[in-house]
Amino acid sequence: MSLIYKIRELIAWEHEDKFYTYARKIEDEVERLENYGTEAEIIEYLEACAEMRKYFLDPDDLTESEEYYTEKIHESTFEKYGVSDPIFDLAFGN
Repeated sequence: MSLIYKIRELIAWEHEDKFYTYARKIEDEVERLENYGTEAEIIEYLEACAEMRKYFLDPDDLTESEEYYTEKIHESTFEKYGVSDPIFDLAFGN
């Protein structure tokens, strides 16, 4: 499955708590790539996710759920692989 397809899948997903779903999908895909991919693929994927998140989230107006999952996926994925997440940086003043 191509990276573009994965990103489109994330964007198209509809769910009551869509941000939780996006965060879980990001974590699941990183875990899959840790098992079957390369570090370069993980970094490329996270960079694409960080870009996508800029279009869907306002760092100055995050819901409680969005704040929680932004912090959670930052620690478990973005920070681990040294990928910048602009939404996290702006929301939490980093």
